[in-house]
Amino acid sequence: MMLTRAKVCIVLLLAALALQAHAQDREWKRLSEFMEITSMDKFLSAPLEQRDKVKMLGSVRPGNKAIKASDVVYTIVHTKGKERITVDASGTFDLAPSARYLAENPMVLINLPEGEKAGYGFAVEPIIPAGPNMAYGDLTGGIAQFNALIKAKAGVFSFMFPKLNAVVLRFAKPAQQTVLILAKEGNRTLTADAKGVITIPMDDKLFAENPKVLVSETFKSVDFEKI
Repeated sequence: MMLTRAKVCIVLLLAALALQAHAQDREWKRLSEFMEITSMDKFLSAPLEQRDKVKMLGSVRPGNKAIKASDVVYTIVHTKGKERITVDASGTFDLAPSARYLAENPMVLINLPEGEKAGYGFAVEPIIPAGPNMAYGDLTGGIAQFNALIKAKAGVFSFMFPKLNAVVLRFAKPAQQTVLILAKEGNRTLTADAKGVITIPMDDKLFAENPKVLVSETFKSVDFEKI
């Protein structure tokens, strides 16, 4: 299942996990298990050069609609202290920095008790230069990386995941912003729609050519998309 929030969120599994608001921290899982249910372990096992254009985040979706994802807080209790991981309104959280504690595999606390179900998975977003100038490969390179990672890590289950084929730029205010691709066969101009969104489809020929790309204005956020 795909969700959009300036990220692509793919919920991998539903698990009976504790989620009820306003409770004390309690022991929940070891860090290695947390990495596993969000597929962060598979992502981080890939060489850096195969994932340097993709940012991966954990994703949680409480089964109880009365519970907000942002109510959930995780705490990693490692030998040097405690590290809190907060969840944003869309249900995503950054777990990757905590991989440095995997050697000791510390306990993870959760601030919600048993009694509710939730789905855990992951979210991905492109890592691209802030602009305004960049190479086409830097703009769209994360598409090929993500699709290759899914094929390599999901194996026979890769058919369950969408094959991404576009990058979406979102601007703070619609103002007919443009993306100009300086291709050898002629310049291509893409213009923002009424919502301030520009969708850049993946083009294998342009990717091989890797022309310069000019963005008229700094964008607010960036997503992957399947169009």
